[in-house]
Amino acid sequence: MMKSHLSVIVALTLCIVPMAAQNLSPNEAKQIAERAYVYAYPLVVMEATGAAMPLNHLTHVAEFPDAKFRLIVRPNADTLYSTAWLDVSKEPLLLHVPDSGGRFYLLQFMDAWTETFADPGKRTTGTSEAWYAIVGPGWSGSLPDHVVRLDSPTNHVWLLGRTQTNGASDYDNVHTFQQGMRLVPLSEYPGKEAAQSPPMSMQHSTGVSPLDRVKSHAAR
Repeated sequence: MMKSHLSVIVALTLCIVPMAAQNLSPNEAKQIAERAYVYAYPLVVMEATGAAMPLNHLTHVAEFPDAKFRLIVRPNADTLYSTAWLDVSKEPLLLHVPDSGGRFYLLQFMDAWTETFADPGKRTTGTSEAWYAIVGPGWSGSLPDHVVRLDSPTNHVWLLGRTQTNGASDYDNVHTFQQGMRLVPLSEYPGKEAAQSPPMSMQHSTGVSPLDRVKSHAAR
């Protein structure tokens, strides 16, 4: 998939410019090529980011990152992350969030261009128990009562959640809140308690970053 998105960038750069080249100055042609690249590049980076994640599955980080962590630029050192790579092309996905008891949390939903289209959490929706439906473009249907609809402009969505953590002594409390989340397709709502995957480690990470992965593909 990443190669196909890279092909899109190349096609936009090589095809759009020549079509209008007779009426464009070299500088104008350069600007069009740059805009085509900027438009398509986020799709490639998002694809590279999501490639390392299980699809439609919540993964939680269990501890703060150490000084050697490099996969995320400037990771928080006062929240624990929860993340998921979502595909809502077939049907909406419903996310259950337990009552956080007043604890700050933020659920950032980003489309394929990394634009945030919803951010439920303490500052926007409160901290009571809630269900959210992530709905892709073009879907029509009804949702269960009391489910908050979040419309995504694209079928691929990246969820990046953050939960307030008051030091390492607070880990157990945050883990309980994280494990209370669950993600289910609309057709399986309300679903059963999901089997939790092993927590993601943020210590001494040496994996290839998404940006480096994109660069390596582009260089081939």
